[in-house]
Amino acid sequence: MKKYFKVKYGFGTLDKVSVDEKELEKAIYAQITGTPIQLGNSFINGRNIISITPDYHRYTGWYESYEPQSGEDWIQIKRDCPDFEGSIEHYKKRVSFLIQINKVKEIGQNILIPEIDEVYKGLIENK
Repeated sequence: MKKYFKVKYGFGTLDKVSVDEKELEKAIYAQITGTPIQLGNSFINGRNIISITPDYHRYTGWYESYEPQSGEDWIQIKRDCPDFEGSIEHYKKRVSFLIQINKVKEIGQNILIPEIDEVYKGLIENK
């Protein structure tokens, strides 16, 4: 199942945009460097990115303004959503690695990075 993440860029309830894993790398890069970035139909200043979290709303059908509150909400999340454990950390490592080896243009291109991707794949398979 494809994973989607919510990029929050303001303090309003609806100041967020949903991105897939490919755009997640770009969002992380923009947040780290403070660079303006196009995410979906939104152009966002990377310095304004407050948080990047799993987009539970995409899978549960909840209104964008609804925040999980009860135990039943978390049961629904566990049932309806993919396992996000370690996903954001994995993409942070990919972005940091590409910055470190000076291949910034490859961020968001879904290139294979065996040193990082194989470890993450092993963690997912061992669950």
